[in-house]
Amino acid sequence: MSIESIEYLHEKGVRYRKQFEELLIALKERALIEELYAKDLERFANNLPVTDFKEVTEYLRQITLHIASQSYAFAQNMTLSIVDDLKELLNSQAQAIKEHYQAGIKNEKRKKRLGKKVEESKFKYLNFCEECEQVALSLDSETSSSKREKLVQKLILSKNHLDAFYRAYLEDTERYNKYKKTYLLRAKKIISAFCQQESQLIENLNKAQEDIWTCHCTCSSTLSTSEINQAVLTQSIEDFSSLLKYPDCTFESYEGVHPLFKNLGINSAPHLHASILEISGADKGTQTAVENMYRTEIGNIINKAWEGHDLTSQEYLHFNAMLKEHLGRKAWSWCMNLKRTQGIFIIDIKGFEHIGELMVALLNECERSQDVIIAKNCIILSQTFYKLANNSKEYLQNFIITHTLWTNRVFWEKVINSAIGEELKNQGDIEIQKEHLKSLVFCQLVSFGHIMMSFKVDEECINQLITSIGRNYDFSEEETKEIMATVDESGRE
Repeated sequence: MSIESIEYLHEKGVRYRKQFEELLIALKERALIEELYAKDLERFANNLPVTDFKEVTEYLRQITLHIASQSYAFAQNMTLSIVDDLKELLNSQAQAIKEHYQAGIKNEKRKKRLGKKVEESKFKYLNFCEECEQVALSLDSETSSSKREKLVQKLILSKNHLDAFYRAYLEDTERYNKYKKTYLLRAKKIISAFCQQESQLIENLNKAQEDIWTCHCTCSSTLSTSEINQAVLTQSIEDFSSLLKYPDCTFESYEGVHPLFKNLGINSAPHLHASILEISGADKGTQTAVENMYRTEIGNIINKAWEGHDLTSQEYLHFNAMLKEHLGRKAWSWCMNLKRTQGIFIIDIKGFEHIGELMVALLNECERSQDVIIAKNCIILSQTFYKLANNSKEYLQNFIITHTLWTNRVFWEKVINSAIGEELKNQGDIEIQKEHLKSLVFCQLVSFGHIMMSFKVDEECINQLITSIGRNYDFSEEETKEIMATVDESGRE
């Protein structure tokens, strides 16, 4: 309900009462006319001429006084039963409507003040985040060690101010949203009060019509009920939903481009991660500092899971939050590849399930963000690490083989093209690339054909992919069939 809406309700109520007062004046005038008419009749009756026809004169006087008494009674009933009651209603509503109007204005002003406070604190928070990020960007480009140190100290000192702006913005947002329930309750109460007063006016006008008719029928027998139709007033139906709008206010975290302003999981601050600089400094650059932090956080979770220890719900949430950033997924690959280079392939039996769950969470993020590079690395990792069960090896691939990512043809096409591109880049010499291009692509298609079969990809889909990619490198139909035959043969082995 906006201030304009409060004004609308108030003005409508004032207009109705003003018109009501005009009707009240008219009723008073009607009663006065009847009273003056009665006085004129009395004067007429008391001033009849004295004649020898006393009986006729007396009859005329009695009839006239009877009509005068009826007019007096009508005037008195109009005043006591109708005019005074209506006047009392208006007086009682006048004070109440003033209180409701003031309450409505106060309610609306508080909502507006809270909303303005949110906008102001939001501006201060986001604006200061931008200023701090500019300092961070300057830090990366600065070559002087002394200047870099000054910029680091400036960021660390700015962190306290930024945290204060963050808390103010968060608290103002919560305060605004918290007031919504109170605002709507008060708004509904105010609307109900205005509607009730309007209903009372209409109800009393309908009653006034009935009372006027009763007075006429009581004081006169000249009117019949069929001669005059009484109008029945009804209250208009209005839609007040637009007056009860209170849009929710969502807290907007700062999303910067600099690594120090990226999401670092639920255990980190929501903006400038100055603690990273306090720990590692900026000698190797902020990017390296952030990467090291990710590797440490992800590595601790992987090691705990690897050894078979249960992860807490907070650790799972923290892990998933870090995976939403590419740096987090990259850190996962780095940590897992580190175990691979160290020759650590066997996972604890209980830890096998934990690591599998973490890999599924990673694949979910890869699928969401279309991170082909990390997902491709997961294929290799899933066929590297295993647990020992009944004197046989069970690889991680068995745990993740039902993931929906493996049924995505576009994913496999990107993976194969990415692998071919990497191999071509590794060849280096353009002439060598041309000479061995088909041989290189042939090997990649056979290799990934076998991988796709091991991930239970439909054979028809594999055939279509190999044919489609082979066509890009001028493979003939016979050559494509040879690739599929090799894939089928290796699959049977």
